[in-house]
Amino acid sequence: MPEVREAIIKHFHDKEQKVANGRICSVCGTANSPVLDEPHGLVKMPKGQTAGSALVSFNETAFESYGLKGNLNSSICRECARYYIDGLRFLLSDGYTVEEDKKGKQKPHYHYNHRINISDSTVALFWTRQETEEFDPFVVYDTPDVKEIQKLFDSVWNGKQHLGSVVDTNMFYSCTLSSAAARIAVRDWTAISLDDYKRNLADWFHDIEVVDDKGEKVYSPLKWLINATQRDKRPGEKSKADLNSKTRMGTILWNAAIKGYSYKIPLEVLQSVLNRIWKKDYFSKERAALIKLIINRNTNKNMKSTLDETNTSVAYLCGRLFAVIESMQWKAMGNVNSGIKDRFFTAAASQPANIFGTLLTKNVPIYQHKIKGYLAKELNEIAGSISEKGSLPLRFTTIEQGEFALGYYFQRNHKNDNDNINSINL
Repeated sequence: MPEVREAIIKHFHDKEQKVANGRICSVCGTANSPVLDEPHGLVKMPKGQTAGSALVSFNETAFESYGLKGNLNSSICRECARYYIDGLRFLLSDGYTVEEDKKGKQKPHYHYNHRINISDSTVALFWTRQETEEFDPFVVYDTPDVKEIQKLFDSVWNGKQHLGSVVDTNMFYSCTLSSAAARIAVRDWTAISLDDYKRNLADWFHDIEVVDDKGEKVYSPLKWLINATQRDKRPGEKSKADLNSKTRMGTILWNAAIKGYSYKIPLEVLQSVLNRIWKKDYFSKERAALIKLIINRNTNKNMKSTLDETNTSVAYLCGRLFAVIESMQWKAMGNVNSGIKDRFFTAAASQPANIFGTLLTKNVPIYQHKIKGYLAKELNEIAGSISEKGSLPLRFTTIEQGEFALGYYFQRNHKNDNDNINSINL
């Protein structure tokens, strides 16, 4: 009966208004229908519960603050709650399966369109307010393509695309979530214009660009850079992951990628990478890229992507000098059980005055006698540039240790007519 139906509807609305008590939804700004004091949607997260994790939970002592109980701490109407739960489910699951290519270089895997896995328990979700046809902001992190990145450089730096022509520009959004059993934690939130995001992305790839021993530009995927901050897996080890460290480092690098130079990367990331190198983990191109990125973001130095013979930094020159001496040892003595890298590399990067004094007065004369002037020109040129700066410092700062490591890495990868320095394993 119409009268009964209208009475039920009126009773429902009266009850809703009583529960709402005039409170406004934090999302849509209306007081139509508040959320009841109960979980209102589950989202499946990595390392979360199988049935799903609750984004919003109420009426528990742990969730009360400043005397506010229930959903007084954040009034959200039922419609908005349904929308953002559905939105999260879509962002977490949207993607497609990438099949193995004909040459077998790429294994079948699932490619997500709107999420990056920071660690086993943390994901970064991202989307734009409007779809973009001329630029896909979602494909550049997993498998960076040199041609696509060059197009981005041309667009941003050469003015081939007019940026920021209107005030109401398209927007780029990012939200970083972590799961812990039945709860979800929002670790970070970003909202910037798509034009700013493009500029920041171009700066990111410029800063992580390195040239490998084949002379080709390399841009490492974000997940490889995150892994470069962690300890290498040892033979026979089932797991090496430090989830807390990986989550923290991954969140920092994600923010550096999307926020640009306005976001300062803590030096603890640089120290973490250097510690892996000092402890004899593989000195990979990803670790070199991270060192270059952090130096560029924290100083006014513009570290190049390959060997920079015009760089007069004492720390950078010392790294180059150490690489040349190591190459001289290899030429004179071949592979040895304990070379100068194993014995002196870490100390030379932190206490150069003591170590290089020993290397230049005791080790180098022995090598030169056996190899008869081999690499003498390179040695004298670098040592001369260092002496022009005065005496070697007793210690290098963390940034200077990073410069030392880069100088060493690029000198080792540098193609030399007399010697291929990278013939020794990094």
